[in-house]
Amino acid sequence: MLALRPMTDAEYLDYDRVMWDDYAQERARNMKAPIEEQRLAAAEQRASLLPDGQHTPAHYFWMVVDESGARVGQLWVHADESKKLAFIYSIDVDAAQRGKGYGKQTLELLDARMRSMGIARIALSVFGDNAIAMHLYQTMGYRTIATHMEKEL
Repeated sequence: MLALRPMTDAEYLDYDRVMWDDYAQERARNMKAPIEEQRLAAAEQRASLLPDGQHTPAHYFWMVVDESGARVGQLWVHADESKKLAFIYSIDVDAAQRGKGYGKQTLELLDARMRSMGIARIALSVFGDNAIAMHLYQTMGYRTIATHMEKEL
């Protein structure tokens, strides 16, 4: 059985560094854009979304841990209680822990946590090359609201 526990300050610093670089790499790969350009875009988003880092109001940073307390992943969610809407900014199961159902269990834990806060909907975005994540989200009841498409000439 998994659990969500708040990240410590030290865990957040490591998470912040790795997550934003991974995000920039995903943007660069999916948008076929230079990595440095995408690192700048990611830094701008970070500054806008998290002016107080981990302590920015209504943002929740959790470690996903197993029954022994060992980390299996991380989760970052913004919850807007006035709109009854949460947004998953980042969900990640550690590479060595994938294929064990931890993504599904993490989403179930999040559902329960958000329900307890009065949240009625959870949204997220996923890059087009992440078929495994898309399948997971669809099996968990997420539906596509819009699709951004492009082609190279």
